[in-house]
Amino acid sequence: MAMCASALARSSVNLFTKNVFNQLVVQASRQLYTPNSMGINGYLNARDYVKSQFLNVEHLFFQKMKDFVNKEDGSMIFTEDLKTMLHIVEKKPEDLELMYNMIKKFNNQNNLRFGSFVFGTVAMRAFYHLDEPELALKAFKDPQLNNFFDQIMTHQLLMDLLYNHGKFSEVREVYDIIKTKNINGIVHPRNPFILVMAACYKENSKESYQYALKLLEEVQTRGFDLPRRSISFLAALALKQNDPSVALEVASIARNMRYIDIRCIKVLAYVGLKRTDEIMIHFRNTLQNDIPTRRKQMFFKDTIEEVEAYVERENLSEVSDLAKMLKEIKMHDYVQTGTLDEHICSPIEQMRSTEQKPWQQNNFNGQPRFQQNRFSVKPGLRDVM
Repeated sequence: MAMCASALARSSVNLFTKNVFNQLVVQASRQLYTPNSMGINGYLNARDYVKSQFLNVEHLFFQKMKDFVNKEDGSMIFTEDLKTMLHIVEKKPEDLELMYNMIKKFNNQNNLRFGSFVFGTVAMRAFYHLDEPELALKAFKDPQLNNFFDQIMTHQLLMDLLYNHGKFSEVREVYDIIKTKNINGIVHPRNPFILVMAACYKENSKESYQYALKLLEEVQTRGFDLPRRSISFLAALALKQNDPSVALEVASIARNMRYIDIRCIKVLAYVGLKRTDEIMIHFRNTLQNDIPTRRKQMFFKDTIEEVEAYVERENLSEVSDLAKMLKEIKMHDYVQTGTLDEHICSPIEQMRSTEQKPWQQNNFNGQPRFQQNRFSVKPGLRDVM
């Protein structure tokens, strides 16, 4: 009875710890991929189960593993040993050192490797959960662990962990390494590609901008279609780097122009190029296509504010067509709260796939596509069209 009560209490503590951890991660950084999309929630559930099996005997297991790691008499680290360690390890220096040494010894063993269990992803989930970006990167680059982390999901976990900690140049470094590995015949895996573009956008330096442009050229040379999120990151980075012409060209790569991020990027690019007529074309299309059966083509608040600032800088009259359209846009609720940056950096929730294509077309926070319908112009709008 006492054991049952103890196990229940331990389970409650684990659940509380897991929830607190998730909240702290969200508060500390804006994740690009949700934990669930990378299997973190499943890993945490497995941790709870394994830890319950080793209740009150963890110290014996740790001591036994330390002996095996330190002995030179041929002692082996078996599959079940490493599985257990990866699920009961805590954020303690001695635990982390033991786990790292167990991984290296297991990987270097040449005998009794009959199983097909892939440890790289589980180990990286452990690093992710324990919030150890430096140790994760060290393990990934360790020559003794060559091929241990050769899984696309493992790469995504590492890059997302580095991204969460603002280690953007390290994200680029990791991506340059995984490009050479050609895992599953894929040179540019979709999710890591989005992550490296996100890191370039966040870093917002001349170096990261040139890196992203070069990577875009490389991908296009291979004939791949770019994921829309990566297009948004690069185009928005071009805007930050005061390069509106490139932002416009990159945004034009998107197959569907009806998404709010692409629409706002193009408007902002036209503002930077001082092309009033093109800004008006986008506003006019939005106003004309406002019909009950179609979702409104919205604009972010900061985009509209940039256009208003442009009108003021250019000394455009309040009765100019663009000024009139701005009033109509605001009057008829075409302005969405939030910013372009918040939108493109919002967490991605998607189903994991073991055979994911390199460039699957996957919308994020997407707006559904609608068939073209005849439209009617709202009363009072004809005079500005």
